[in-house]
Amino acid sequence: MSLAGPTFVKLAQWAASRTDLFSQQLCTELGQLHDANTEHAAEHSRRQVCRLFGVDTLDQVFDQFDDQALGAGAVAQVHYARFRADQLPPGTPATAANKEVAIKVLHPGVDRLIRRDLRIMHWGAVVIGWLPGMSWLSLAEEVRVFGTMMLAQLDLRVEASNLRKFRANFSARPATRFPQPLGVCSETVLIESYEDGVPLRAFLDASTPYDRALGAHGLEAFLHMLIYDNFVHADLHPGNILVALRSPASAVSPLDRFVEEFYEKSPFRREYWLAERDPLPTSAQAHRRVREIMQKGDMKGVEEYVGALYANGFSAELVMLDCGLATSLDATNR
Repeated sequence: MSLAGPTFVKLAQWAASRTDLFSQQLCTELGQLHDANTEHAAEHSRRQVCRLFGVDTLDQVFDQFDDQALGAGAVAQVHYARFRADQLPPGTPATAANKEVAIKVLHPGVDRLIRRDLRIMHWGAVVIGWLPGMSWLSLAEEVRVFGTMMLAQLDLRVEASNLRKFRANFSARPATRFPQPLGVCSETVLIESYEDGVPLRAFLDASTPYDRALGAHGLEAFLHMLIYDNFVHADLHPGNILVALRSPASAVSPLDRFVEEFYEKSPFRREYWLAERDPLPTSAQAHRRVREIMQKGDMKGVEEYVGALYANGFSAELVMLDCGLATSLDATNR
C-alpha cells in the first residue's frame, strides 16, 4: 500500500482504524501509515516556502526551519519553524512574531499520482461491479466520491478555510482545539500554529487515567460536528489527533485554579516523584518525555509517567490536525 500511491495510503489509513472490520494484526500493520510515510526532500519544501514569501533564502523569514519533517502524510509533510521577530512577511499577523509554526508542504507530483490512483481504482470498481451480486455496492460511485475528497486535499487553501471554520465552531467548546492558520498560504504551502502534544497512539496502546475523559471529549467533538455544525472532519485517524497535556501552572480560569489548588493539597500528589524530588515539568517537557518513552516501546513506562502527571494535576485535551478533508450532509441524509 505504501508503494502503490497516496490514494491507496489514504485507504490503508482508513482500514487501519476499522478494528470492527479487520483483524487487530492487520490494523496494527496498516496503522504505521498514519504518520510514517515517505518524506520528500527538504530542499523541495524550502523552495516552495521561499516561493510563497518571494525570498531567496528562508533566513530572511525564519530564525529556524527544521529540514527533518515532524511527520509525513499521504499528500504532504510538515516542518517545524520559528518566525523572525524583526521581519514578518506581508500578510502575516504581528502575533506570529517569535511564534513556533508548522509548515505543511505538498509532496512533489502528488497531483499526478492521485489522479493515476483514482483511474486504477475506478476501473477496478467497474470490473468488480460486473461480478454477479456486486452491482448493489455501487463501488464506482464510491470511488468518485472518494476521488473528490482526495483532490480537495491538493489545495492547502481549502484546509486553511476549514481550519478557520472549525476554530470558530469550537471557540466556546473546551477540551478540543484546532491549529490556527497564519499569514499567507498557497495551493502548495500552509503555515499554521505549531501544536505540541503526544500522539493519540500512546493512549490507545497504554491504559491511563485520562482514557475515559479523552473518549468522552472525542465523542462529544464528533457529535457536535455532525449534529450541531453539519461540518465534519472526515479524516480523523489516530495520526491526525494529538493529546495535549496541560500543566496546572498554565491554569487561567477560576475552575482551573481550583483544580490546581485541589491537587496541591491532595494526598495522592505525594505518592509520585514529581512532588518530592523534581519540579513539575512544563507541558512541552511532559510531551517530550512521553514521546521518548514511546520510542523505546515501553508502554508500561508511559502508563506510569502519564499516571504521575495525572496525579499532579495535569489535564488533557485533544488537538485535531490535517483538516483538508471535511464534509457536510445534505438535508435528506441529516
